[in-house]
Amino acid sequence: LIETGCFEELNVFGPMGSRPPDLDWSLAPNSPKRGLLHRMFQLNTEMNKKTLPNKNTSGQQQRQHTLS
Repeated sequence: LIETGCFEELNVFGPMGSRPPDLDWSLAPNSPKRGLLHRMFQLNTEMNKKTLPNKNTSGQQQRQHTLS
């Protein structure tokens, strides 16, 4: 099995014999990829944020008129 060369990729090192980035635990991990559902919900919440301020301000004005 060793003679076939299937373990050659295990002998790859970084510059000057250092650990490659995928084996160096001191580096910060990559952030996980976001899925399709997360992107859809994020887009939906961004759209709601754009429309909500108009509704909230009118709702606050109505409450102020009813309290007066």
